[in-house]
Amino acid sequence: MVVALLAILLTSAGTAASRVAAADRAWTDRALALQDRLAGDVPLRNLPWVSTHNSYNSIAEMGLALSVLDPNQQLSLVGQLDAGVRHLEIDVHPPLAPLPDLGLGGATTCHSVCTLEKPFAVVLGEIAGWLRAHPDEVLMLYVESHLAGAAGNAGSDAAAATIAAAFGDLVLRPAGGAGRCTPLPLEQTRERLLASGRRVLLFGPCGSGGAWPSYVFDERGRLTGSDNGRLREPPDCGPDFTRAQYEASPIRYFEDRTVVGALTGGPDPIDAALTRRMVRCGVEIIGFDQLTRDDPRREALVWSWAPGQPAAGDCAVQRPDGRWASRSCDERHRVACRAADGRWSVSERAVTARAAPRECRTPGAVNGVPRTGREGWLLQRAAIGAGDV
Repeated sequence: MVVALLAILLTSAGTAASRVAAADRAWTDRALALQDRLAGDVPLRNLPWVSTHNSYNSIAEMGLALSVLDPNQQLSLVGQLDAGVRHLEIDVHPPLAPLPDLGLGGATTCHSVCTLEKPFAVVLGEIAGWLRAHPDEVLMLYVESHLAGAAGNAGSDAAAATIAAAFGDLVLRPAGGAGRCTPLPLEQTRERLLASGRRVLLFGPCGSGGAWPSYVFDERGRLTGSDNGRLREPPDCGPDFTRAQYEASPIRYFEDRTVVGALTGGPDPIDAALTRRMVRCGVEIIGFDQLTRDDPRREALVWSWAPGQPAAGDCAVQRPDGRWASRSCDERHRVACRAADGRWSVSERAVTARAAPRECRTPGAVNGVPRTGREGWLLQRAAIGAGDV
């Protein structure tokens, strides 16, 4: 399938499909995978990820340890990866935290109170095994380290050695070297990571010790919203961030569906409607709790293909509802054009695919395909402004 968005349909013929029930799991899996490919050249500052919050905190992952009696997730880490998650969050503590480090062994992955949870090494080994079995995938791991000061710098240095043992040359390592905090590489792309063979990027608090910052980028380039429920529809998308901040930094919102989260006034739940709003605004990291394979929020992340699509035809059009459908490249439609500054426009003439590139006449503009939900929304608005829907 050549994904080449040519135009906007001039009629409402495609809108009936929007009333069809959400497509089955296989279609959602496929649509999310195609969206990942589309965004391959998008810089990290604007690159969307399917994400979970406190990804490790489930009985499926940790067994019957104390901390997972109030879980954030239902699926194991590998189960989440199989469901399309590509951004995981992992907390790392000394064994038996919050007790002082007693020198009882390597770091533990747990939620605040550590008992019988899995060692950090085991958790990373599971993720690394999945990554090696899927050579076309890139992962982003947020590692929230609570090892600073644990047995001096030994805890952080040992955890860095665990990262090296699990991932080896798969890690994109910060260029700053040992002992120096390196900002997130916001111009990095999935395509460049794949080409380099460095398919996992770790970030989090800069931490302590000499070795930790040589494997983990500094988290401060990412911005986290304070109140999910107040996020407004585009183009505003406030009040937490300005549009300039959306364009300059990865934006994260998350929910907390644990009992403790509810009792302490944690962030509001993120439902399917709020997920769609976040996608249109350009939120790159939506930290879901309790995500499952049949979760309607997974389907809500699909901003591109309509249910059942792509089907027959080697080209595609964007319908009035913003979703895509396959079409023959010999059909005539108005052309989607992306300018160098990211703005979208629609050509005046309807042409076939062969003639489409010549219809983008603004200097620097090309016949393009939206790569993110934000770009898809911008193209839809450009079509409305051109009177095409």
